[in-house]
Amino acid sequence: MPTVLSVTVAVGAQQLAKAIVTRITVIEELAGVTILCFDKTGTLTTNKRTITKDLVKPHDPFSPQDIILLAAYAFRTENQDAIDQCVAGTLDDPAHACAGIKLLDFKPFNPVDKRTEITYREESSGKLKRVTKGTRNFNNIEQNVYEGLTDIPTLTELVILALYGQVIGHPYMIYVRTPGHNALDLGSFHNRVKQLCRDIARNPDLLLIPDPSGELITLDRKPWERPEVVYRALCLVPQLPNVYPLLSAFFHGALEAWERFTSEFDQGGVISRANQEQRKNAWVPPTNDIGEGALGQRRQMHRKAPTMTDEQFNARVMWKRNGTEKWAKEMLTEEDEAFIRCEARSLDASGASKARRIDVNKALEERAAEGRAKQAKRDARLSSAKQKLAQVVLFEDATYETLQKIKVQDLNKQIDKLRETGDKAVRAKSNEADPATPYAMAKKVADALGDSAILVQQGDYGHTSLAMHSNCEALEIKAWADSVNAKITYAAELQGLLRELLAESSGHRMESIIIALIAVAVAIIRDGPELWHMITGAEVDKKEEQSH
Repeated sequence: MPTVLSVTVAVGAQQLAKAIVTRITVIEELAGVTILCFDKTGTLTTNKRTITKDLVKPHDPFSPQDIILLAAYAFRTENQDAIDQCVAGTLDDPAHACAGIKLLDFKPFNPVDKRTEITYREESSGKLKRVTKGTRNFNNIEQNVYEGLTDIPTLTELVILALYGQVIGHPYMIYVRTPGHNALDLGSFHNRVKQLCRDIARNPDLLLIPDPSGELITLDRKPWERPEVVYRALCLVPQLPNVYPLLSAFFHGALEAWERFTSEFDQGGVISRANQEQRKNAWVPPTNDIGEGALGQRRQMHRKAPTMTDEQFNARVMWKRNGTEKWAKEMLTEEDEAFIRCEARSLDASGASKARRIDVNKALEERAAEGRAKQAKRDARLSSAKQKLAQVVLFEDATYETLQKIKVQDLNKQIDKLRETGDKAVRAKSNEADPATPYAMAKKVADALGDSAILVQQGDYGHTSLAMHSNCEALEIKAWADSVNAKITYAAELQGLLRELLAESSGHRMESIIIALIAVAVAIIRDGPELWHMITGAEVDKKEEQSH
């Protein structure tokens, strides 16, 4: 049986390749099957599928017959699909399966969507409808879209983008694309844009809560271009807990971008000092649509005629612009045309276009050579590093005392060796802070503290270290003394420092007082009432020790 079954299934899989068989290894696994159970006994014995209407569970207002009729809409008898024929055979009159509808679009079954779909217009009502027959699960793209539309952060981002587009984006593009505008005259208009961003960043309610007076918040003070989008976005606001701070941050960032991109309009600049006549003579289009359109036209022309020179392309474009063709036919004489032809031939014979292509190809070859050289250096560096790591022996049973004696260079080699083995617990070097960073940050804090820098400059009698973690999550203050005399000296200096800070707190930064108090608290926690007595002079009863 295994041999017969394997051969039979293999032949069937070959005939139904990419249609039913989704995992070819099943054929190999069937070679070890001794008992095969089937659920479709009716299909095997009579080669016929049937639908039991009593088992169809519809939802109001549909009946089982309505469900079967809708399923029959999304099938094609010419495909000779067994399931489609089963659905059509269940109808009372299969000949009228598609009566009363006008087919607009039909999507046959495919293994990705796993469903058949039909779009049609109902002739009796004129309504556009769609019927889907197949799996109820989403495909990958649909699942991603659905998860995005049910994700609060994603919805918040979409709402903010939609509102920005309606309040600033669309009115701005309408204005700058209006014919006749000079980019040099847009200074005051950009000031309005920045002021609106500034107002909404300070008070998001201007956008999220409609003004009862009916005043519009849009840049052009006109109704929304898409009011249904704004309405739907505002309806979602109660479901978005962080929309207010995020909207404020977004418009604040937009304001920074607008200020950066419109810096040429600042007061005192060349544009602001130019008079109206000068701006008119130096007219600049407010958008780069013409340039981008010409670039796209050049790329399309290059596909059709790869060998066309830039001079030929420019001549063709100029011939169609500004009525040049009409003017040439009306004004140029035969002598003028002969002169133009002579100049064109001289330009072609000069070889300028060929020289330019040679220069471009040479530059591309040089860039490719540089890339190969850089890649060779990287490969050599990686090879050298691997050879060095191959000689490193991991200290698998190293103790703390052993690690304390290892040099930093050797310790880094041990870490690199662990990274090479694929240990995910070892973070990449790009995530590690610079070893000098904590010390530099500590010194910066100490310099800012002024008089309280004594906390990081203790001598041998009492060493105090000020260190900031590399991830900036905490400021760690460690205070300790090596002997009783050191405690006394340390306490005396802390006492004097505290008195000075508290007496002249208005002249010191609050961080100085806080760090001094932290150092005192750490010392007291360690050394108990003895140090407390040294600083304050107060006697501490043993029973009160815990409270102090």
